Amino acid sequence: MLAKDESAKDYFVSTLTGLGLTKQQAKVYHALIQSRKATANDISEVSEVARPDVYRVLDELEKVGFVTRVIAKPLEFQAIPIDKCLTQLMKLRIDKTSDLADRIRYLIENFNPTNSVNGKSEGRNQFILLPKKMPVYLKTETMLRNVKGCVCFLGLTRRMISWLSNYLSLFEKMLERQVDCRIIMPEFEATQEPFSSLKKHSNFGLRVISQTSITGFSVWDRKELLLTTSTVDSATSAPTLWSNNEGLVNLALGYFDLLWANAR
Repeated sequence: MLAKDESAKDYFVSTLTGLGLTKQQAKVYHALIQSRKATANDISEVSEVARPDVYRVLDELEKVGFVTRVIAKPLEFQAIPIDKCLTQLMKLRIDKTSDLADRIRYLIENFNPTNSVNGKSEGRNQFILLPKKMPVYLKTETMLRNVKGCVCFLGLTRRMISWLSNYLSLFEKMLERQVDCRIIMPEFEATQEPFSSLKKHSNFGLRVISQTSITGFSVWDRKELLLTTSTVDSATSAPTLWSNNEGLVNLALGYFDLLWANAR
């Protein structure tokens, strides 16, 4: 319901800003929704947003699909229907809330004082599923900073290259700390080569296998395992299992060493 001191326009704008638009974006969209189409001058007058800002805001709304251009003289704009706009904003809001929930779970699981003593693991076997990209990337970033002796990767091509592209600088710093690193990947095209800057390090090794890997995993300091749960080779991250279970870590490491001996 409308508050006593809130007009219909104010209610419209406050609702859309609550769903993620800026105040200027909400005002411009409100002005457009009132008419079938309008010029930037018309939008500026109705929305009370300065004309230079209107052009900037229209570009922003166009990029997210809330506004389209109408080829005319002068140039006109029109808004998508309000129900489609609200549906999309709600989806974005839900996705953002879900991502924040994943971050919260990750922080609780990895920084809870009851899980460590003076920053060291108590050593009990653990299995943690990292369900989405952000928790996976946060975990691997922490492990890149903390690994001390060795790390090995069995990578799915697109996923490995995508991940490494995000963390190339941090990866190089790890190598500069003299951490031994071995990577096994299926054969890839030269145009996909992401490793040229890493090959200068004597503690970096890369070998390829002819067959497509059925999974991807990494073993860190022979103590921790990250196992990708999807066999689809995609540039997007997949749910990943972290574990410090000694048996599982040794199984993965043994399989890696077998592949390494036969790779080229």
